[in-house]
Amino acid sequence: MDAKSIATVLLAAFVIDRLIAAVMFVASYAALSHGNDEKTRASRMEHLRKIFYFLISGVLSAAVVLSQVIDVKTIHFGNLSQTWNVVILWLILVGGANRISEFIGKSEAPAPPPAQKQTEFHVVGTLSLDEKSRANLSSASGQ
Repeated sequence: MDAKSIATVLLAAFVIDRLIAAVMFVASYAALSHGNDEKTRASRMEHLRKIFYFLISGVLSAAVVLSQVIDVKTIHFGNLSQTWNVVILWLILVGGANRISEFIGKSEAPAPPPAQKQTEFHVVGTLSLDEKSRANLSSASGQ
């Protein structure tokens, strides 16, 4: 196979992968329960983040294609019409944006560390307080 054939096969595989990922995303989103527990809300927020990411990358990819930053007249994916070449180029740009962000890492700010849980402790034996601690404890309890 020549280089053009290899590139065409790789691009076709990429397009197929992105289409399958889109179908699976829609199916997983439709299968989400409507509960209000923490796990369901987190899953729903993650899906909404992905939808928002897709919309932004779709609009920016369309802007790149329509403004002809990339000369679409020189791009040919097999024997397809120019319209289908533009659609596939758009899909490659949208899907490629997602893949590149997975490759180089997310550009989001790191999540804050989880709050420390207060742990209970039990004292066995005799506890003695100094006068200052006893006064603080008495004033805190209102005695």
